[in-house]
Amino acid sequence: MKRRNGDPSGNAIAPDNPDDIAFDWVARLDRETLPAEAQATLEAWLASDTRHLGAFVRAQAIWLSLDRARALHAPAPPAITPAAPLSQGRRHVMRFAAAAACAALVVPGRSQGHEHVWRTTVGASAPVPLPGSRLTLDRDTLLMGYVQQGHPIRTRLLCGRVRGDWTADRSNAPVMRAGQTLIFPAAASFVVQQSARATEILVLAGAVRADTGSQEWSLGTGQWMRAGDGMPPRVGTLSADEMYRRTAWSRDTLELHAETLAEAVATLNLYNQRRIVVHGAALSAQRLVGVFRLSDPSAFARAVCPILGAEHVESPEKIDIF
Repeated sequence: MKRRNGDPSGNAIAPDNPDDIAFDWVARLDRETLPAEAQATLEAWLASDTRHLGAFVRAQAIWLSLDRARALHAPAPPAITPAAPLSQGRRHVMRFAAAAACAALVVPGRSQGHEHVWRTTVGASAPVPLPGSRLTLDRDTLLMGYVQQGHPIRTRLLCGRVRGDWTADRSNAPVMRAGQTLIFPAAASFVVQQSARATEILVLAGAVRADTGSQEWSLGTGQWMRAGDGMPPRVGTLSADEMYRRTAWSRDTLELHAETLAEAVATLNLYNQRRIVVHGAALSAQRLVGVFRLSDPSAFARAVCPILGAEHVESPEKIDIF
């Protein structure tokens, strides 16, 4: 692997692929207004190669058109949020890119097939049915896919975490790309997570073949692999209990094993617009054991307050626990 030129995180390890780099920049621009130094880095990257301009505009066009992608989805699509309005910094970059490559704003489709774009922000998605498979996206995930009848399903995880449950036979086995890694599950349940630095694969059931470009790996139930960080791929094994716990998000479940109230609330707040605010250090340090619904902070507050001897006040925007 090579250190990425023009990478938004400054030290991430990733392939020198303009599309991957462009999507990283677009994702960062969606989260924040770039500081001056980062914006200068982006503009230098855009100016260094016309392919960079094209990749950036394609990525931005896809990001901004996600609300229109709903119409392409199967009957039970994930909760998809359109991209946030452009900040001043984003407008500046878009003017810079559009001046040289405005024609690339139209994202081309492919004949005899359907391109899909799935994006989640706060909260995991409902399961997305596809031919011979089902996908569940975790929060802050961006996934692209191409489905054509009689051909393998091809997906590309750009960021975030996805659970796949594939029942496709070998003749129509799907392919997923995450970072530099190609993933080939024939009939398996697995989780793939893509960050700026690494790709992680966990096989829940069945078998998965992973090709990192320099080496192929065959992973069975309970095995995981991490590729990236500027290091050789690493593999290991998890117990059934640990796998079940790590995939609780895909079942809309929060499992607590003596975590503090502060830790539980931090996780819930990642998955809900309606936030919980805990008042008092002693109360925040109280530990909890139990299973709760990840998408229902109100039910969590009603359940734990009697146990902790606390009170809560609910409003449309937040839940205060005293």
